Amino acid sequence: MIKSSCKCIGFIGTLLLTASIVFADTQTVDGVTYTYSATSGVARILNSDGVIVSSGAIVYSAISTNTAGEVVVPDRLGGCPVEIIGRSAFAGCKKVTSIKLPESVTWIDDNAFASCTNLTSLKMPDGVRVLGEGAFYRCRKLTAIAIPNSVSRIGYGAFSECDGLTSIWIPKRVEFIKDYAFSGCRSLRRIDVDLDNPHFSSQDGVLFDKAGLKLLAYPAGRQGAYVIPERTKSIDDGAFRSCVGLTALIIPKSIREMRYASFGECSNLLSAQISPENPNYSCRDGVLFNKDGTTLIRYIVAPRGAYSIPDGTKIIEGRAFAQCGTLTSVTFPNSVEKIGDSAFLGCSSLTFAKLPERLSFLPWGLFYGCENLTSVVMPKSLNRISKSAFNNCYKLRGIVIPDDVMQIDGAFDGCLALTNISIPKGITYFGRETFNACDSLTSITIPANVKRLGPRPFSTCRGLKEIIVDADNPNYRSIDGVLFNKDATCLLRCPSGRVGVYAVPATVETIEADAFKECWELTSLSIPPSVTNIAAGAFWCCYKITSVTIPPCVTDLKLTFPNSYETITNVVRHAAIQ
Repeated sequence: MIKSSCKCIGFIGTLLLTASIVFADTQTVDGVTYTYSATSGVARILNSDGVIVSSGAIVYSAISTNTAGEVVVPDRLGGCPVEIIGRSAFAGCKKVTSIKLPESVTWIDDNAFASCTNLTSLKMPDGVRVLGEGAFYRCRKLTAIAIPNSVSRIGYGAFSECDGLTSIWIPKRVEFIKDYAFSGCRSLRRIDVDLDNPHFSSQDGVLFDKAGLKLLAYPAGRQGAYVIPERTKSIDDGAFRSCVGLTALIIPKSIREMRYASFGECSNLLSAQISPENPNYSCRDGVLFNKDGTTLIRYIVAPRGAYSIPDGTKIIEGRAFAQCGTLTSVTFPNSVEKIGDSAFLGCSSLTFAKLPERLSFLPWGLFYGCENLTSVVMPKSLNRISKSAFNNCYKLRGIVIPDDVMQIDGAFDGCLALTNISIPKGITYFGRETFNACDSLTSITIPANVKRLGPRPFSTCRGLKEIIVDADNPNYRSIDGVLFNKDATCLLRCPSGRVGVYAVPATVETIEADAFKECWELTSLSIPPSVTNIAAGAFWCCYKITSVTIPPCVTDLKLTFPNSYETITNVVRHAAIQ
């Protein structure tokens, strides 16, 4: 039985460079309803909104995610042959176990079957040319897949984290294989290549370029030690990512290029050696350095427990220890002058760090997501703390910021346990959401030299009862723990932990966006007639307000109090000022 319906929608096509308007139709075949478009005589299966979404967006499926068992995709929809499986078309269909595609399909787009976690079988037709980014990402039960001879391109992460795959065969027409195509496939023992392929080769089950000079992908499930062939010149990004079977690695003197992303999360790797004759690199206790040891590039063997960076190290490159889940503490020598972005991102076991004395700024995301970090000692030489430096460090309780720091740019967002922070008098700028969601902060003081506050520097701090401003600050002031501009004509922020009743001072003319955002415990609010401008979102998520006194500028209660207007039972309106 076949049923069809049609609606016109805006569509950004993955195969087009410009936006166009297409008709998105639905058609039910054998009890499965597909969302598709049919243009130029070709049917594309889309996601259920008819919009092809990008990687990282909320994923909707072309069919119901409750669809279970075997799915046989029809060869025609709307009278047109099905040629393209659109971006994220079947993503998240966790109950589907088998999919059979029609012979007409030529293109499988990005994330088309991503997170089909119970998919055990998928038959691709011989005409498929392209496998998009993440096309089969996290299809964990897929134990075998035949890549058709027609395929010419395998996208970034196309088979990443397909834990059930044990082998992959690369056909002769494949011209492009993007980074991470087979990374994290924990059971993968071999990657083999057709001998007639002019672009790629396999050496003992490891993927190389045709000349054997670039190591592209090591099968993550291959067991034991590995000696990289002597003529190899470079190691690609993600080549040794999540290689759980790898226990030892020997890198030859011929290697000229390795990057931080070449290695990572090899949980059973216990030793790594680099030939002493290598002119560019050295290895110390499983950590990769440049030849003279002044630049720390990336850990190869994950440090277990405490790690002391060797004296003489001057630079720590970005993401050098990112996602190192076994590192518990790190000590820096005073020789370190620079640390790259996200150097310790996601080090989930890291609890303590003492930063080097010569460091002048903390880079973006330095300790982002170090959820067990409780203590950091900062050097006196610091003058800037960059965005996200400590974001989501949930257990960080107290921190002393050195006196010479002048800028903090969104550095402590999500530090839920932060109860005490010493802010230096010389600071001039707080960036966007600097202390957002610091739920344990009860009070914060803005020093005299602060010239500018970014958007929402203290929002969503559930325990914050007062914002204090130094009396000598020429730009801001505090009245009864609430933040204003200097002449108190603009209300900037009421602390989220404010409880009960609040009356806005009669000097106020403007209430800024987010000024009362997520003030969950406010129950009654009085706004004077002097207020003539209330920015959108000023009272977002004030769920407990039941009584308001409002000025004439408020004409629509629903717009001013979008999340709480239904709970407001008592409304008093000021008369207009004559």
